[in-house]
Amino acid sequence: MQDVSQWLADRLTSMPETLFARSQHRRVPENCRKISDFYYFFVPLANGTGGAVLASPREPRPGLPVLVILSHALGFDSTYPYWHWIEALNAKGLHVLSVDWDGHGVTGGSSLDMQTATRSLPLLLQRLYGEAGSAAFTLKRPGPLCFLMGHAAGAAYGLLAASRPDCSKILSGVIAVSPAVNTGNDGTFRRERWTVLNPMAWFKDLLTLVPYYGLAGVIPPSVKRQSKTFPLRLRIGIDQEVQLADFVNETFAARKVLRNVQTPVLWFHGAKDKRIPFERALPLMTEIPSALFTHVDEQRGHTRMMYSSEIPNYAAKFIDICVSLKQN
Repeated sequence: MQDVSQWLADRLTSMPETLFARSQHRRVPENCRKISDFYYFFVPLANGTGGAVLASPREPRPGLPVLVILSHALGFDSTYPYWHWIEALNAKGLHVLSVDWDGHGVTGGSSLDMQTATRSLPLLLQRLYGEAGSAAFTLKRPGPLCFLMGHAAGAAYGLLAASRPDCSKILSGVIAVSPAVNTGNDGTFRRERWTVLNPMAWFKDLLTLVPYYGLAGVIPPSVKRQSKTFPLRLRIGIDQEVQLADFVNETFAARKVLRNVQTPVLWFHGAKDKRIPFERALPLMTEIPSALFTHVDEQRGHTRMMYSSEIPNYAAKFIDICVSLKQN
């Protein structure tokens, strides 16, 4: 097939880099530019239009090209703190399309409602792989093998997309990092106090991010600072944490949608996760009937999983396994 960047350009509308990178943390780090080329696009979302950045390695993996669609956690965006994941995946020859999903990013073209946002990934997959002019998924528009990768709420949306029969025809696998499939025992998401959990471990994690965000940009933002750095546009007047808790309980606990997932899943979770406790996620994730591979980090909590440099390496190995199975 043609180059992945051109394949995407034929299906999506290009965005100027200056529009996408209006915040400092959204500018491509120099160490990433050394191995990859970057392209910017508008993407269709259920509640409007979002932005996305494609990181295309100059030395793609041999054989079938692979596109990883990356979905961020609630309240962050397509670049923070994911540049180190993007670079590591590019180093393995994988193309990465990192998306600002509903209500996130700096373009201001969408708003967030948890339930309707479940249609965003299917909409994007339809735009990329569906037949031109048709609302149905087909195999008439060949493209790179597609994997969904996400953290927290972004992982939950990936799992939901994989539970749909139409999307499962397109997807080769899902990589779910601390997926938001449950809440704590009190029915709400608990906050983690990073300063008291393990300060030395946090310090080492944050040091690895300095080449990507500089000294001033690596500290996890407070709720007040986060609202300025990562503006969140809500469609309805309900707090995003309340929306997320209600959405998670209704979707995964009540409707049991994970029983419909038909693609291989690689699941990462932190044993010290306070927001989405591992012991409460386990019974839900093991409902997945397809191949389920797990990696539990005994030292990390929910937020620290974002800073792990091991995750993209394990993800690349998982992708290699799935690709080899497809070829055999």
